[in-house]
Amino acid sequence: MAQQEPTLITQKSGSNYLFQSRELSNGLKMDIYRKKGGDSYKKLNEQPVERIKNGVEFRSAIGEELYQQLKNDLQTDNEIATYLNLINNPELQRLLSFASPDVAQALGFLFIDKGSEVNRDYTYKIVYYKDSESVDEVEVSHNSIPSFPKAPKELGMSFDAEKISITWEMEPDVKELYTSGVHVYAEDPNGKVTQLNDRLILHTGSENQLFVFSLPFDNTTYNFFMKSQDITGQKSEKSEELTVTLKDQTAPDPVSGLVANSVKGEPSVITWDVSLENDLKGYNVYRAPRTIDSFVKINDELLSPYNNFYKDETVKPGKKYAYSVTAVDSAGNESRKTSRTTVFIEDYEKPNAPLNLKAVYNETSGNVELEWEYEFKQEDFRTFQLSRQVVKRKNKSSFETVNPKVLREQTLLTWGQQMKVLFQGTFIITM
Repeated sequence: MAQQEPTLITQKSGSNYLFQSRELSNGLKMDIYRKKGGDSYKKLNEQPVERIKNGVEFRSAIGEELYQQLKNDLQTDNEIATYLNLINNPELQRLLSFASPDVAQALGFLFIDKGSEVNRDYTYKIVYYKDSESVDEVEVSHNSIPSFPKAPKELGMSFDAEKISITWEMEPDVKELYTSGVHVYAEDPNGKVTQLNDRLILHTGSENQLFVFSLPFDNTTYNFFMKSQDITGQKSEKSEELTVTLKDQTAPDPVSGLVANSVKGEPSVITWDVSLENDLKGYNVYRAPRTIDSFVKINDELLSPYNNFYKDETVKPGKKYAYSVTAVDSAGNESRKTSRTTVFIEDYEKPNAPLNLKAVYNETSGNVELEWEYEFKQEDFRTFQLSRQVVKRKNKSSFETVNPKVLREQTLLTWGQQMKVLFQGTFIITM
């Protein structure tokens, strides 16, 4: 009966781990023999090597942590169901045996020779039998030179939202060392080391692998490192360290209760509810010159977290402004802007009066030619307003507006009167 040749690995302790691939089912058992040089074979096992026969013993053999992981993966309720699911799945048996020497022993794929010595030439023989009758046997030679897994290298890290991804490369000769997987660790500023993977990260054979995990983004600096593990359970030395600060990437909640007011043309005052963020550093105030325009930050420095108001002294009378406020935390994350609130700055400032009004009557055309001087001081100047009053002897008419349209020039030609009347004019500025 043909069989794949067993594999032998010597740990640093000197123990030889003998792996064989035949499934010990239907009452199949095996005995293990060893000899050195020309010596006779010596039987190593006192009891037949066989697969554990029930779920309770299997649970005890592999340990509670590993059992609970397997139970959850198989979605079973008890030891019997977990065990039966496993022994009916040969592929899963070999995968778990590759990852855990405890599972490999429990299933009969591994025998540990703790009496061997390093740097010796040994020959091992496995005798398979059933009902006390030999079925097959196989021999394998081994030089017990200790092997040890090499640490991963070229560690890298990337971030996506609140997830962290670490990548690494394995040594080219990893197959010769039978590395089964890796572990990932994080050392905090206090020197506490935490293993981030709850189970072995299996080696897939690809040059670059990926492990995704979560840690709080709270500006803590960690030293990340990794260790390889071989199929005997040996772990490598720690890899090179990757030092990373997990910067806070969570923005504060938006500010609420934003209100803007202005009293009698005074600068606008913006108030809001105090933010309850634990790591609040301050606030930014944004303004738009019109309600449809984009916001621009108007505070030069971040406002104090204890300050929930801002006085905007750069507003101009007669204009409407929109405001929004954001909260900023100690990591520099800025919240979403609040919904805009608006305020109109009333204009209580009268424009300066025109000077040196001159009026000339043109007898030919019958028109009155007017001109005046004016110093433009207000940015919100809109128009001159010319009013006229007709005086006839002792009777005076009420003033009437001469220019119904906007007038920005400093001259005006208006019609005169053919009767012998007097004209009296006054200017009124409107904005």
